[in-house]
Amino acid sequence: MSFSLTMLNLWIGMCRGVVGLPRDLKSLGYQEKGIEYRFVNQDLEEVVPDLMLASEQMRHTLLLEWKSGANTEADQLRRYSRVNQKDLQTKAFISPSAARSHDVTVVGRDEHADRLRMGLDAGGYAFPLLLADGEGLALSHNQFQIHQVTNLFSPRLSINWDRVASLFVPLDGDSALWEVAEVLAPKILHYMSERRPQVALEQICADICNTWGIMGQPAKEALRRRVRKVLSLAARQHFRAYLRWVGDVGRIEIVANPLDLEPDKRTVAYRKLKTVQKKFIEGLSTGRATDSGEQLELHLDSTNIGTDDAGTGGARRQR
Repeated sequence: MSFSLTMLNLWIGMCRGVVGLPRDLKSLGYQEKGIEYRFVNQDLEEVVPDLMLASEQMRHTLLLEWKSGANTEADQLRRYSRVNQKDLQTKAFISPSAARSHDVTVVGRDEHADRLRMGLDAGGYAFPLLLADGEGLALSHNQFQIHQVTNLFSPRLSINWDRVASLFVPLDGDSALWEVAEVLAPKILHYMSERRPQVALEQICADICNTWGIMGQPAKEALRRRVRKVLSLAARQHFRAYLRWVGDVGRIEIVANPLDLEPDKRTVAYRKLKTVQKKFIEGLSTGRATDSGEQLELHLDSTNIGTDDAGTGGARRQR
């Protein structure tokens, strides 16, 4: 997983009390409230925290910003510094109790400690800086407004990184196409097992990401782009005999289902489908499955091709 996905799944997992992860945040009452949820500060300037956590018990909100590299963005930090209690209540929809206090928190890699500290100090921002290393998360600079949270990360919150799984946010806008296919392909087989004739893109995204409901539009649109791209490729290439991608309405149509065959033919057909799935993922991982439209496995009549969404590859979100 990327640093961003690891952090998302770690913090949400800690809030939900996932076995093998620290339960301290859950004990303090923190719950996830928004993933890349865009709102404006008192100056009507946008901020887009990677994750928002809130605790009515602690009367506190965390606005978390991941930094996988060494640099902070001065303008971004300035906009965060102008977020106040009213903004959290009326624009980010945090409860009045949880909005009583808040901390903008930068979470980065330990190897970038000096540069990240310099970025905060250059603007005079007292935002807590947490650094990830092989042992866990440590508070490196400044303090939280809630002393229990400061104590939690001082000197370090120990984390077994092997226990952080992509349970909650398996993909994002930067996920490789083969990674998206690894998540999507089993879901398509599941839709076939339910004998669904068609499934909307929005439903597919919600099915593969159980935090879809708290995602802001930047995160949702980035994920839609990646899923749309892979569905389009699948329907035009390896899965062409089974799926049609209808791009103008955003849905897949299942045009051939092994379960519709006679019982004695289903097993062979299903094995073939599993082979197609494997080859599609391998093709994406090696670059052999591309957006060229070339049919790599199946050569059927072109009338089965659905509308393609050209040029909708993933792009990093702009803030």
